[in-house]
Amino acid sequence: MRSSSAHRHWMPYAAICVAICAYSMAPIFVREITASGQTIALYRLWIGLPIMWAITFVSRSRITLALLRRTLVAGALLSVEIQLGFTSFRDTTVANATLIGSLTPVLLFGVAGRMLGESITRRKVLWGALALAGILVFVLGGANSGRHSWFGDLMAVGEVFAWTGYFIATKKLRNEGVPAISMYTSVVTTALIFLTPVVLLTSKDIGAIGGDDWWWLVAMAFVLGVLGHTIFNWAHGHVEATVSSILSLASNVISVVLAWRIFGESLQPIQLVGGAVVLVAVGGLTVQSTGERADRPSKIEADVGLPYEPIDL
Repeated sequence: MRSSSAHRHWMPYAAICVAICAYSMAPIFVREITASGQTIALYRLWIGLPIMWAITFVSRSRITLALLRRTLVAGALLSVEIQLGFTSFRDTTVANATLIGSLTPVLLFGVAGRMLGESITRRKVLWGALALAGILVFVLGGANSGRHSWFGDLMAVGEVFAWTGYFIATKKLRNEGVPAISMYTSVVTTALIFLTPVVLLTSKDIGAIGGDDWWWLVAMAFVLGVLGHTIFNWAHGHVEATVSSILSLASNVISVVLAWRIFGESLQPIQLVGGAVVLVAVGGLTVQSTGERADRPSKIEADVGLPYEPIDL
């Protein structure tokens, strides 16, 4: 029984690792598609919507008007975040975009106690500081190369605020017992209510998608939507937001390595040192947090790792 319980305590952290790997692919997908960040965001969510509704139906989850109303804020924030994030990936280096995105834990540490009731322990701060230091070394170590753009940097700044707001909104919904599948499907649905008219009115290349772009968009919908957001949102119900935001910094390291391998962006030896520091901090925080979870009762015993648990809302 003790071994089984220990395995269950690890499950949310394993889920976050899967989501991190999925999130790290976002800049690669965006760069491979021949359209603006806004247009990619619109197609990515519209392609992902029927996939999520199908999974919701198969899993026998339920989505009601009441749930759609509860996810309006998260949907609005996602619609802003995805436009700004995808635009930043196209208009500045992956290194710059990921460095600015690494500010999410800093913002969360400032509001998590008040808005989410989470405790900010000394060890958590130390692991977070070590991870951020590693990210600074990793990203700034290659900052003099690539296609830097102040516009892209500004988009990344806006994205980090929108992502932090989305992070908090979805965490609160999970804390209230909304299951991951129902929540994310509802969030995508409401996001498109905000996103569709904005992109149709402002995008200048709405018809630019063609050829291999469609394959990349379908892959993006599965990888970022199903493997990324859905699995991460399930883990959201079992891991503190401050912890999961620090663990997510590992995706920035993976993204830059992928950009170096695929697009030829610079990767210097000093960056390898910074990346190693980030991974050590992420590993240390995971071990510590898992140990703390094992010492107290956890609702994970009730939903045994099923991200698609049905609920009557």
